[in-house]
Amino acid sequence: MEIMLKDLMKYKHRIEARAHALVPDIRWDGTRRRVKFLERERILKVANPS
Repeated sequence: MEIMLKDLMKYKHRIEARAHALVPDIRWDGTRRRVKFLERERILKVANPS
């Protein structure tokens, strides 16, 4: 997993630009809202632990 994430880092800007299409916003109950643990700030913290 770590190797895969490191490989994806070179595409970071492209992934961020299309995050709206990549991060799910549909829930089992039918409502449309983003999953809290996939919010942008948390994704960036995981991708760039400093």
